[in-house]
Amino acid sequence: MSLEAEKLEGLNTQNEAVTIIKSRYNYSRRSAFAQVLATLIQNWLLIEIGLDTAMTTMVIGALHLNSAEALSMNDEQASWFGKLYKFGKLCSNKRRNLNS
Repeated sequence: MSLEAEKLEGLNTQNEAVTIIKSRYNYSRRSAFAQVLATLIQNWLLIEIGLDTAMTTMVIGALHLNSAEALSMNDEQASWFGKLYKFGKLCSNKRRNLNS
């Protein structure tokens, strides 16, 4: 058992334990808010990448061989649209490599 855990075991109230923990880490509300915001932004970017990837599947599913609507796709158009996202990712990666 660590020395800190032994100190916390001997305390009478939970408030004393919280005080010791707060004094050790000493985070302000602003620091905690910044960490939470950074985590949310990072997760939002991951969700956005997933939505971009799934978008082509949803659009093709709605428009492929749907002749009853004004917008529809045949097999060749659906294939082109599905490759469009991968082509954009490839160009983006090449541009990033050139800039670094």
